[in-house]
Amino acid sequence: MLEEVKNESVETSDTQSTEVETAQETAQETTQETKEAAEITEVAAAQAQYTPNYKFNVHDNEFEFDEVVKPLVTSKEVEDHLRTLYAKGYGIDEVQKARDSWSEKYKTIEGQYNSITSSLAEASEYLNKGQLDKLFKSIGVPEDQVYKFVMDKLNYRDLSPEQKKVYDSYQELETQADLLRKQNELLQQQYESTTVQTRSRELESVLARPDIKPIMDAYDSEVKSPGAFRQEVINRAIAEWQLNGEDITADKAVSRVMTLIGNRFQSNQTGLDQGVVAKPIIPNVHSRAVSPARKIPKSIDDLKKLANEM
Repeated sequence: MLEEVKNESVETSDTQSTEVETAQETAQETTQETKEAAEITEVAAAQAQYTPNYKFNVHDNEFEFDEVVKPLVTSKEVEDHLRTLYAKGYGIDEVQKARDSWSEKYKTIEGQYNSITSSLAEASEYLNKGQLDKLFKSIGVPEDQVYKFVMDKLNYRDLSPEQKKVYDSYQELETQADLLRKQNELLQQQYESTTVQTRSRELESVLARPDIKPIMDAYDSEVKSPGAFRQEVINRAIAEWQLNGEDITADKAVSRVMTLIGNRFQSNQTGLDQGVVAKPIIPNVHSRAVSPARKIPKSIDDLKKLANEM
C-alpha cells in the first residue's frame, strides 16, 4: 500500500513538472512571436514613411534607375546598394569611353608613324641600291627639280675658283639666313607670350584700383555678364592695334572704354584722362603806374631803380 502511494506521488510530481515546462515553452514562443510581430510592424512603418530616390550621379552627370529595378527599391539599404552598383557600372562605361577615345587616337598616330617609317625605309633602300629614279618618285621630287639640280652641279664644276668661293659664300649666307629666320620666329613667339602675360598683369592691376573697380562691377551688373568690362577693355586694345598699329597700355584701354560707356557708371569719379586742373594763379598787381613789361636791368643804376620800385 505504501508502495502505491509512493508511486502515485512520483507520477503526480512528474506530471506537474511536465506542465510547468510546457507552460514555459508556450510563454517563450508567445514572447518570440510578439517580438517578431513588433519587428514586422516597425519595418512596415518604416517602409510606409520611406520615399525612394532613383537618381544617381556619375562624373557630374545624373542618371536614373531602370524601370524594372525600381519595384525592388523597398528600403534605404536596398536603394544605397543599388545606387552603388549603378555608379560602378556607369563609371566603368565612362572609363571605357575614355579608353576607347585614347585608343582611337593612338591608332591614328601609330598609323601615321608607321607610314612615315615605312617611307623612310623604302627611300633608304632605293638610295643604298642607287635607284635614284625610284628614290625621287618615292619622296615626291618632280623631275624638273632633279634636272635643275643636276644642271646647277654641272655649272658649278665649270666655275673658276673665285666664282666657286663666291657661290659657296652665298650658300652659307642662305643657310645662316634660314637659321636666323627660325630663331626670330621663336623669339617672336616668346616675346608675344611675355607681352600677353605682362599686359594681363597690368590690366588686373588697373582694374583692381579703387577708382575703377566700382565702375567695372556696376557695368558687369547692368549687362549681367561677369567680366564684360574686362573683355571690353581687351577688345578696345585689340582694335587699336589692328586699326592704328598702337600697342596701348592697359590704363589707356580702360580710359577709352570709360569714354565709350559714358558717365552713368562713373559714380562721380573723374575720367582717367582728365587730370586735376590747377586754378590759374593771378599775380598780385599793385595799384601803381608800373608797366607790366619791366625793362631788363643793364647796369648798377638800373638795379637800384628797380629796387626802389619794389
